[in-house]
Amino acid sequence: MKRINEPTKNPPAFPSKGVMTTEDGALNIEHQHPGMTLRDYFAGQILIGFMSRKMIARAEEIALTCYHFADAMLKERNKNE
Repeated sequence: MKRINEPTKNPPAFPSKGVMTTEDGALNIEHQHPGMTLRDYFAGQILIGFMSRKMIARAEEIALTCYHFADAMLKERNKNE
């Protein structure tokens, strides 16, 4: 299968940052989870559309197509930045 090139601007889709403290408030630990990439999120949303139409194709072909659409979406998104 053809390798997909990741775009240069592929930010996290759902980053999160949390803070934990002790009961007396003395301990402050920050942790961060980057979440999935925006590219993966776009590809997943496109996959839902394909699956809702009950498309019949090899999984590899559908995945490749989803990422090509996601790459095109990121390319358009990045034009405005």
